[in-house]
Amino acid sequence: MSLAETVTKRIKNPVRLNNNSETVPNIALLQKLPSLYWTQQPQPENIFIVVEVSDTTIKYDMTEK
Repeated sequence: MSLAETVTKRIKNPVRLNNNSETVPNIALLQKLPSLYWTQQPQPENIFIVVEVSDTTIKYDMTEK
């Protein structure tokens, strides 16, 4: 089975990390469950990797966020 058959990518769409945290990463690689993602955000058990690129907002992200 190839990676493309088991993973779906989401670009700048929210993922739920816990009950108090929802983030909008630049890219997330998730379990391939597209029908689930129409009705709810991906949950931690659906997430393989989350990538956030912060080059212009690094100071804000590390202090005020």
